[in-house]
Amino acid sequence: ISPEQGMGDVIQFIRYLRLLKQFGCKVVFEAPKPLTRLLQHSGVADQLIEPGEDPPAIDYHAALLDLPQLLNTTLETIPSYDSYLSTPLDLKKEWEDRLGPRKTFRIGITWAGRPEHKDDRYRSIDLTFFQAITEMPDVLVYSLQVGKDGEAVDRFGEGITDLAPAFTDFSETAAAISQLDLIISVDTSVAHLAGALGHPVWMLIPFIPDWRWLIERDDSPWYPTMRLFRQKTPDNWDDVFRDVHAALVDKLKFKKE
Repeated sequence: ISPEQGMGDVIQFIRYLRLLKQFGCKVVFEAPKPLTRLLQHSGVADQLIEPGEDPPAIDYHAALLDLPQLLNTTLETIPSYDSYLSTPLDLKKEWEDRLGPRKTFRIGITWAGRPEHKDDRYRSIDLTFFQAITEMPDVLVYSLQVGKDGEAVDRFGEGITDLAPAFTDFSETAAAISQLDLIISVDTSVAHLAGALGHPVWMLIPFIPDWRWLIERDDSPWYPTMRLFRQKTPDNWDDVFRDVHAALVDKLKFKKE
C-alpha cells in the first residue's frame, strides 16, 4: 500500500490496513518518514518500507485512499475505532516530565494548515481568534503548530507555551497530545492524529466543509472523540469561537463539579 495526499489523509485512512490484515493479508506500507516511528509502534502493517524503496515480492498494490472503495465500505461501515495509533510509554514519560504535574486544564491548539493546499484559505485562521481561550482562568494553552515557531508566544506572551519546536516527528506530537486534556484545531494532521489516538479534539470547520466531515452534524463517524464546530455563514469564525468558548465554560464547570 502506498500513501497519497497529506499526512492527515495518511493518518485517517491507515485504519484500513487493519481490515486488510483481518482478511489474512500480509500488508507492506510505504511509510512517510515523519510517521514511520509512530506507525511502527502502532503495528499498522506487517512491514514498513521507506518512500521509493523497492517492496518485497507482492501480489497486489493499491493506493491508501482507494481502500474504502476496494473494501466496499459505506458511511455506516467505516472502520471506526476508539483509537488505532499509540505512543511508546517511554516517550509519553519524557513528555510527562517535560510538562510537569497537571494542575490546570491543558489545551493544545493549531490554527493553520499547509499553505500549498488549494483550500487552505478556508481552513487556516488568524491566531488572534484564540486569545479569549488563552485568557480563561484555570487553563493552560499550548501551541502544536509546526512551521510557525515563536508566532504564538509573540502574540500571547506567557499566555501560551510553544511545544512545536520539539516535534521531530509525529511520535513526539502524539506524546505531547497525550499530556493535554483537549485539542482545538482547524482541519490539519494534528486533529486527525488526536482522533486516531482516541484523544478529545474539537475541530473548527468552514462553512463549505471538506467531504469527509459531511454536513449538519457535530460528530464524526471517523473519530468517536471528535466534536465539530462549524461556520454557520461563510468566513464567519467569530460565531464558531463563541460556540467554542461557551462549550469550554460548560466543560470546565462540569469538571469542577
